[in-house]
Amino acid sequence: AADHAAARGARALAQIFPVASDRTRREPGAVSASLDRLWREAGIAKPDAVISGATGVSAATAEEFEALARLTPGVAVTALGDVTGHGLEVTAPFGAALAVALIAERGAREVAVTTVGHHRGEGVLRLAASD
Repeated sequence: AADHAAARGARALAQIFPVASDRTRREPGAVSASLDRLWREAGIAKPDAVISGATGVSAATAEEFEALARLTPGVAVTALGDVTGHGLEVTAPFGAALAVALIAERGAREVAVTTVGHHRGEGVLRLAASD
């Protein structure tokens, strides 16, 4: 992507890596276990920031934040809904766009974005600086 951007006279603002996703049955502990697995699958090491697509559905959101506290101790977690409102289908693209801004404009090296749906569906995106 960086080569393609350079050929057009543009600069790549960030890299997005393959998205990891799952669809659990939402039994107790399922969201946390899913995020643990997806985090590893996405290859996230130590992000500078986390953008959470938390929906506010109490059980799923509680598990998401418990998992994030364990996976990223001391890292700032921003709930996307606090910034953009709760848009459901646009959670991943809005989260990715904000992650790019954190990388391109604020100097973050790696940003993680989570998406945990109301009923089912979990995802983790990894974005990093283009070197």
